[in-house]
Amino acid sequence: MWDIPYRDVQTVWKNAVNSLPEETPSADDAFEDGWTEWGNRQELRKRILTTTCNHLRVSQRDLLERLLLSPALHFRHLLLDDRSGVIYCYIPEIALDSWGSLWESLTGDSSRTSLSSVYESQDEAKARASLRLKLMTYTKVVVVQHPFLRLLSTYRARIYNQSDDSHHQKAIRAAIHDHLHHHRIPSANSSVSWPDFVSFLTKGNNNKMADDLWKPYEAICHPCAVEYDVIAKAETLHEDSERFLRRIGAPKDVRLPSGASGSSIGANRDLWDEYQEMLSEEQLDALRKAYERDLKLFAYK
Repeated sequence: MWDIPYRDVQTVWKNAVNSLPEETPSADDAFEDGWTEWGNRQELRKRILTTTCNHLRVSQRDLLERLLLSPALHFRHLLLDDRSGVIYCYIPEIALDSWGSLWESLTGDSSRTSLSSVYESQDEAKARASLRLKLMTYTKVVVVQHPFLRLLSTYRARIYNQSDDSHHQKAIRAAIHDHLHHHRIPSANSSVSWPDFVSFLTKGNNNKMADDLWKPYEAICHPCAVEYDVIAKAETLHEDSERFLRRIGAPKDVRLPSGASGSSIGANRDLWDEYQEMLSEEQLDALRKAYERDLKLFAYK
């Protein structure tokens, strides 16, 4: 996918990973003492991201200006709250329920107003200037997890689980079946296996990766154009969320819902070990290629 060497990126990534303390939430009684450690971890995450973007030879300013030409297309996942001065990149299947509840508690906006809505009330030139100013001055946060765990979560919840009978999900399952079985009509109880799902995504044209449910983070949140102030990870969701909320001065009763972190992440890791065994080495290599930039940008192995 890339034709440039990544020795420098790999060195930064390896040093960062080796120097990070074990990513577990601080105890409540040590919360105040943990700000420096958390800040250092955030700086490492941002440095890895910036180094990777630099090796892509992408001008942050030029890329942002191109995205600003079509905000409805590029910024529809960037949720906006003018009251608290926060922009949050919403990624489907990433702490969806917990961060959705947190965002609604923080903003009082159940409709999830996106950054592109700025264009609805102003002429184009003023709207572009307003968007640029907000992206420069607001606190910007993104929440990610290992791309493979996100994909597995999507598969189990939206593809394998046939109780999800929305039109969108039916269409996806039909497209996968059509691709794999050459236009044979699927039976009412036909299911899509995990290896079949991975093959569907990784073989043929790249348009299959365009669905928001498994689109790469880079294409949703544009981390090489938007300079995120907080990079939260599902693996450290509790601490990252608490410190983000305290940083922006959110009311103390606004918190991540209990049970939102910890056990579910461990369960997903255990499941990945099981589901990884179902894939061939060729399929695993195809997944690594499909999500190569996300793996590099957010320091996942």
